[in-house]
Amino acid sequence: MTAQQNSGFFDELNRLERLLLKDNVKLTQRELEVLYWAVETLDNAEIALKCGISVSTVKTHKNNLIDKLPVQGKSGFHKYLLKLSKNQP
Repeated sequence: MTAQQNSGFFDELNRLERLLLKDNVKLTQRELEVLYWAVETLDNAEIALKCGISVSTVKTHKNNLIDKLPVQGKSGFHKYLLKLSKNQP
């Protein structure tokens, strides 16, 4: 990742964090990264590569996200991802 791409990545993480605060949601840095890549529509294997973690760990983070976000189940999680992606600047 170039410095400019890196800057955009962190800007987007900050934007997501601000949106989540509106819903009173506090995530770990890794959960936020997994959420970012999920919003970007990467699958679990691609997220694992981007984050340097196993696919199993990605699934664990996604399950934790479902517990923390104002959603019910995986379908609610996917609707929330869509909502976040539509809030692009």
